[in-house]
Amino acid sequence: MANKGPLKAGGFQIGFGQKQAVVFDKPGTYYYVCQAHIKGGMKGKILVLANAGKIHKVTTMSNAFTPNDLKVGVGDVVQFVLGLSHNAVEVLEANWKANETKKKTGGFEIQYGATKLITFDQPGTSHYICEAHAKMGMKGRVTVE
Repeated sequence: MANKGPLKAGGFQIGFGQKQAVVFDKPGTYYYVCQAHIKGGMKGKILVLANAGKIHKVTTMSNAFTPNDLKVGVGDVVQFVLGLSHNAVEVLEANWKANETKKKTGGFEIQYGATKLITFDQPGTSHYICEAHAKMGMKGRVTVE
């Protein structure tokens, strides 16, 4: 499918079925549309904040989080990119050590196969597991310093 329509100067265009990373180097609100589905309302916006922390990435490989022990700064963001057979659920440290799946009340939860950004704005350690593979030791932690 060919790209159609005007493109704002300095904007970006991604072809049908393609993936591309886009880096926003200035704070602001950026709007985007799917040119093929604009009439159906397929559009959105991205809010880029000033003074945001660094972005770190956690992915899944086989039955493991990579990296599985991450140190970040206060205000940093972790992007979880999970395979279709994996989720990530925050648990208490005791449950993490025992490879148990009991969710931490108020903790984060990322659905199977999802990609999600989580901002860590308080010092401490967050422990998480994959519910389907916790008994096999699929777990990770983020330490905020």
